[in-house]
Amino acid sequence: EHTDGLPLIGPVPGVGGAYVATGHSVWGMLNAPATGEAVSELILDGASAVDLAPFAPGRLPGESRELSESWTDPVFGARGSFAFTDKWVGTAAFDFGGFDGSNDSTWQALATVAYRFNDNWSVLGGWRYLDIQKEIDGRDLQVQLNGPAIGVSYRF
Repeated sequence: EHTDGLPLIGPVPGVGGAYVATGHSVWGMLNAPATGEAVSELILDGASAVDLAPFAPGRLPGESRELSESWTDPVFGARGSFAFTDKWVGTAAFDFGGFDGSNDSTWQALATVAYRFNDNWSVLGGWRYLDIQKEIDGRDLQVQLNGPAIGVSYRF
């Protein structure tokens, strides 16, 4: 819910062709048909039969926050590889940090499959997940990142 309690319905300021319809609180299911019709009119006709000015996404003041802090904790991890063939290798890695007695922690997992061209060069692809939980300036921050990992490796 926003500072004025009204939903955001309409074009996203500064992002051509992007529209938003959110923030209905508990009324989302009830208002979904009318909101959907109004947004479809905006997209297809360029205007809605209903005055959406009170719900314009650009009506709210901008807000940004900057949280910054450095910390050091021990990190423990493990890594293992398995050769499927002389050219194909699978690798899994995991680490966990945050043993200072607080709720601050970080962990990540990575799984890859690599193809070895020769003893030195290989190309790899896989998936990585990273989770960070940290309290900064009295605010609980949780960051979860995950996605594909693609790379080229050279072994010395």
